[in-house]
Amino acid sequence: MKTNIVKSTLTIAVLLLILSGSAYGWSGLDVFEAYIQNGKIVVEWQTQQEQNVDHFVLERSMNSSDSFYELAKVSPHGSGWAYIYIDDKVLGKSASMVYNYRLKIVFRDKSIAYSKEPVRVIMEVTSLRHTWGSIKAMFQ
Repeated sequence: MKTNIVKSTLTIAVLLLILSGSAYGWSGLDVFEAYIQNGKIVVEWQTQQEQNVDHFVLERSMNSSDSFYELAKVSPHGSGWAYIYIDDKVLGKSASMVYNYRLKIVFRDKSIAYSKEPVRVIMEVTSLRHTWGSIKAMFQ
């Protein structure tokens, strides 16, 4: 009976360890953030380790949508590297938009993990900027 309890506990512990690292919350990611700079969104991430990583896929959703789509595929450079992606295709030039970014990590064995939580950037447009954008659009 004691042997069965130990086996069950060990099995549960192994399953939890596998599940925690395989789908969400990859522990090899040190930094994952996004911010607005000069009307564009800059997404940065840094890894602690990149063992068995085949590539990264930066994904984005808009206005709190659950559907993410691929923005960029990036090859790994080695543990400790910092990566920067500038999203210059943002649509927040005439209306306020919410952008969510997440990082998909694809391993050599084709398993997948994701950054712990998507990062959110709210692109606010002031009325002055909106008016100036409308005026510029009339003369293009």
